[in-house]
Amino acid sequence: MISSFLLSLSVTLVFSDGSHDVISSDNQPEMFSNRPPPCKGTANPHALNAFINNHILQHHFDTSKPSAWASYLTAARICGVQPHLSFLHKNDFKNIVHICKGQGVRDTDNMCISVSKFRVFIVQSVMRNGHCQVQLQIEHAHLIVACEAYHNFCFPVHFGGFTYRLPPGHSHYCTA
Repeated sequence: MISSFLLSLSVTLVFSDGSHDVISSDNQPEMFSNRPPPCKGTANPHALNAFINNHILQHHFDTSKPSAWASYLTAARICGVQPHLSFLHKNDFKNIVHICKGQGVRDTDNMCISVSKFRVFIVQSVMRNGHCQVQLQIEHAHLIVACEAYHNFCFPVHFGGFTYRLPPGHSHYCTA
């Protein structure tokens, strides 16, 4: 439910006028945090697979064409399931995992913001008369992911959205 809210918030801000950043603040003292810092909490052993299945594209296709997205969403049986879906390219997966291994800076709780920018595919879809209709937006931004540890390996377990800038004054990198 919270992930749906964060995703809706980030998409709403992006679709408003494109000039807003989705950055959470780190004003909350650590003692009031309800989540451990990045890579310190123990993740569900299936969390990485859920992250991959929900956000990493599993097939290569022309990601610039809404018709290709309609085919992808229809084949995956997820057209219109949620108003907005966010996807990341399969070729970026190794670098996305590295956000939790020193290529991300701590935002809040277990959330990390990537040092590098990635392509983020925001897809709105609806099924009408048996056809998947798609609106596509492609962003080039820093990713926000939750990083948790499992057997001394830190990996992304949740997509928290994206931002256009790193938060100022951050120097704590996300690592196990």
